[in-house]
Amino acid sequence: MANYYGDLILVDGKVGFGMATPIYGRVCIEQSSSTGALPVLWLKQDDVDVEFIYFRGVAAAGDLTRSIVDQGDQAFTDLEGWIKIYVRDDGNQITNKAYYLPLYSLS
Repeated sequence: MANYYGDLILVDGKVGFGMATPIYGRVCIEQSSSTGALPVLWLKQDDVDVEFIYFRGVAAAGDLTRSIVDQGDQAFTDLEGWIKIYVRDDGNQITNKAYYLPLYSLS
């Protein structure tokens, strides 16, 4: 059930975009076209003093199953690959281009 309150939409359940039944999380986005040449998610933040994405979770000492893991709580890191993101800086301080964020497995 969805309710609309001005700029706020409240949904009790799961929301899916591009799919009939979202199963992987509360919000699921699927781009089923391999030729669409569009990003799955596009974010624009006009409030330059606030981060684009905010993560909140709970770390626990020595627990690699948590959503937040302290650097000191793992013995080894293995570089597994990269995630490609595009950054556009309207302030022209960094180059507008694709960047790659490293992916590590921990043990």
